[in-house]
Amino acid sequence: LATRADAVFVAEDADELLGYLMILLPRWTDAAEVSDLAVHRPARRRGAGRALIDGAAAWARERELRALWVEPQGDAGEAIEFYLRLGFRVAGFNDRWNSNRDDEDGRQTVYLYLELS
Repeated sequence: LATRADAVFVAEDADELLGYLMILLPRWTDAAEVSDLAVHRPARRRGAGRALIDGAAAWARERELRALWVEPQGDAGEAIEFYLRLGFRVAGFNDRWNSNRDDEDGRQTVYLYLELS
């Protein structure tokens, strides 16, 4: 989890927490980072994740941000497919993520973004 968040969204049903999404606003860009998105496994594929992304996108548009971006690990196939279904596009990857050395492979990370304009 991030140590701070610029925005937090929650999905609930009858006072039961179904999921949450955290946004970070780095100072070096006019885009918002989805730093954390989690949906309780039994609540998946019922619209909670989509509602969280939609809420985050509306929040970002109100602030005139140009995009949302997310960095799932390359082996998180379900997560990557979820983002692609919502209109995110692949912007690149990093095959040295979570590695402290240039000669040591880390876990691959995929960069995805959703244009908001």
